Amino acid sequence: GGSSFGTECARLFLEREGLKGLIRSHQCVPEGYTTTDCGNGTRLYTVFSASGYDGTDNDGAVLRIPANRSRSPYPISYPAEDEEGLECQTKQYLVDQICEHKGVLRDNLKRLAWARDSRGLVSVEEWNAALQRTLNLHIDFRPLRLEL
Repeated sequence: GGSSFGTECARLFLEREGLKGLIRSHQCVPEGYTTTDCGNGTRLYTVFSASGYDGTDNDGAVLRIPANRSRSPYPISYPAEDEEGLECQTKQYLVDQICEHKGVLRDNLKRLAWARDSRGLVSVEEWNAALQRTLNLHIDFRPLRLEL
């Protein structure tokens, strides 16, 4: 068995801990996610990433949390047969972030390139680290270097 807690209990916990939201998983939901308003600006997010779980026709979802925290987290849902669509959306998000921060990224890469190499080149590792720092995303960009 387990215990069930209502939105009031979640809100009290979140307020006590100074949090705006709680993300949970491991519960299959038809759309891949649910967002529950717990009151007073607090939310409970349920996210289930496995689409088509155990033979059902549920969607899968991921929760995107904006790096600058100026927006609330938002889900991206995808049906079982559309996992390639999620990959495409994720790559488009990365491209959008690179374009949004291109000036700062360009300056960081120039600084790196001219600091150590008169030819103005950076290694893949330096490029990866510059993207991570500039975009504040802690992912490995190296496998995507030919696509970005």
